[in-house]
Amino acid sequence: MDNKNEIDIKDEDLKEEDFTPEELEAEDVDWKAKALELKGIAKRRATQLGKAKAKLGDFETKIKELTPIKPEPQNKIQSQPEEFDYGQKAFLIANGIKTEEFDFVKEVQAATGKSLDDVIVSKYFQAELKEMRDAQAVKDATPSDTRRTAPSIRSTVDYWLEKDEYPPDTLENKKLRSDIQAAKEARAKAQIK
Repeated sequence: MDNKNEIDIKDEDLKEEDFTPEELEAEDVDWKAKALELKGIAKRRATQLGKAKAKLGDFETKIKELTPIKPEPQNKIQSQPEEFDYGQKAFLIANGIKTEEFDFVKEVQAATGKSLDDVIVSKYFQAELKEMRDAQAVKDATPSDTRRTAPSIRSTVDYWLEKDEYPPDTLENKKLRSDIQAAKEARAKAQIK
């Protein structure tokens, strides 16, 4: 390389200037001279930086000239197939993904644009999959055809018929009271026949 392009860096340009507490308290220090010296170093560094940037720019243009022009890849999101192929299905099953969860894998893959490998190992996917599995486990464990709480015995017509009484006259008991009255009337008609 020729001297024209070289950058001259001196040791004094590389060191940081920290003043000791003794220097700061000393009265015989020429602060104006120190400031001018540091100002000169700052100018020299600015000049060196300018030369380095220019040299970098020259290198960049030479690299661009030497490298063939390739069309820049567009920010493409992989188009996701409608169905996974057999290899992808086998990969998912081998990684513990159930066939019912394939649609969820497709959703995440389409939303993120990641490959199947990246989707499977992503923390987001793993957390959502665990949450989905937990919710399914709760749903499976809960009986769907039975009520969770049995009706109170006191809210049945038979209970009050056995006692031969009526429940308290409240808004909630209006229907129960009318059902009890109808049952008593039906019993009375049955006994008359």
